[in-house]
Formats: sequence, structure tokens, C-alpha cells
Amino acid sequence: MIDRTTIALLILCLALAGGVAWQWRNPPSVQSVLERRGAAADGPGEAPGVVAPTFAPVTSYEEIVARPLFSQDRRPPPEAPAPTVAPVAGGGSYALEGVASTPGKQVAVVRNTLTRKVYRAGKGESIEGWLVAEVAARSVVLERGSQRQTLELETTLGGPGRTVAPVTVPGPQVPPRMPPRRPLPAPRAPTAR
Repeated sequence: MIDRTTIALLILCLALAGGVAWQWRNPPSVQSVLERRGAAADGPGEAPGVVAPTFAPVTSYEEIVARPLFSQDRRPPPEAPAPTVAPVAGGGSYALEGVASTPGKQVAVVRNTLTRKVYRAGKGESIEGWLVAEVAARSVVLERGSQRQTLELETTLGGPGRTVAPVTVPGPQVPPRMPPRRPLPAPRAPTAR
């Protein structure tokens, strides 16, 4: 048998469901909600009694910039030195931007600082008439006739005195070959008994 508590809860659930269904079919208008609150809105989209936030001028936040929150000593990081540019006679000046290494080849990324053009070349290739003689993890050697120029990689990420370790990308991994499949035996013809 169903006791009185269960019946009371069932009636309460039905009444709540009916109220929700009625409000869903007859939603109140915005104007009626504002009238019930006792005042009309000051403007379109503004509720009565709501004040827009005001902010201080940007100059009052200078201390936050001067004392960075996520720095351990709350001091701004020192200015990084400008990268050294190697002047090269007859060809402008160059800067080594990076070196990409794979098991089969090393490629240097060199930028002409005058034209801002970027070149990618490996050992034995040329950049504006300069032959790439050597490519190391942090340097590249350019040669033109008897001239020889070494460009060093600037690695000052993380502040002065801290360098970034070179990253070597492994070659492509070749999956092992699967053994060939054996052909399935041909189906046998049914035999009469």
C-alpha cells in the first residue's frame, strides 16, 4: 500500500510540474518584471539600481608593471642584450636564427639583417654567394673565397647566463613489416552420401 507521505510528495511534484509548465507557456514580459520591481530602467538594457564599474587611470597601475607578480624577487627582468650581428664584406651582415638537426642533415636558418630575408641552407649549399662550410648545433661557418665567417647562435632565453639546450629531432620511425598473410584454403565441395 502507498502511505500518506508518498501521496503528499506525489501531489507536490505534480503541482510543481504544473507551475513550471504554466510559466514555460506564459513567460513574463520584461516590462512587467520591471514594473514589479517598482521602477523603470534608466535606459535600454540597464536594470534599476545597477551602477557601472569605474576604473582608475592606467598610470595608477605602474607599480604592478614595476613589480611583476609572477617574478620570484618581484623585480622586472633585466633587458636582454641585442643579438650580435656579424658584418660580412660585400654581402651585408648576417645573424644565425637557428639550427635544425635530423639524423641525416643539419640545416642553418640565417637572416640577412639588412634586407631581413631569411635563408635555410645545409652544408654545401650557398646563401647570397656564401658557401655553408660547416653547420654545428650552435654555429654555422660561411665561406667566400678566402673569407671565412662564423655565426654563433644567440640563446638568451630565460635571462642572462641561461642558455637553451639544443633540440634534436629523431628521424622518421618506420613500423616493422607485417608477415605476409597465408591464403585461406579453398572451400570444399559438398559430398553426396
